[in-house]
Formats: sequence, C-alpha cells, structure tokens
Amino acid sequence: MDKISLQFEPTVNITELQDVINGEKKCIETLKIKCRRQTFHSFSLIFWAPPEPPLLDIPGIYPP
Repeated sequence: MDKISLQFEPTVNITELQDVINGEKKCIETLKIKCRRQTFHSFSLIFWAPPEPPLLDIPGIYPP
C-alpha cells in the first residue's frame, strides 16, 4: 500500500515552478509599463481589488 500511495504523491518540477514565477514577474512588469501614465491609486486597484462576492449571500462575511 505504501508503494501505491507514493506513486500518487504530487511532484513539483522546480524548473517549471521557476518558469511560472518568472512569467508572473514579466506579466506584472508589462502591467506596470501599461499603467505608467495612470495615477498610483488606479494602479494599486489592479492588485488590491477586493475579491468577487460569492454567488450565495452568506451573512456576516460580506456587507449587505
């Protein structure tokens, strides 16, 4: 059983992970260039926008 369970353990390729991280950095850098002429307030909204409200209205989590 141990050998079977080990076969299904998720593995992470470090090179692929680094490529994803580098891709995210490039994406953000491109966004910074596009937003250079906007105010910092508008720029910060792109990264710090609140999450979308849930489809179901859950009391106590989001304001009405």
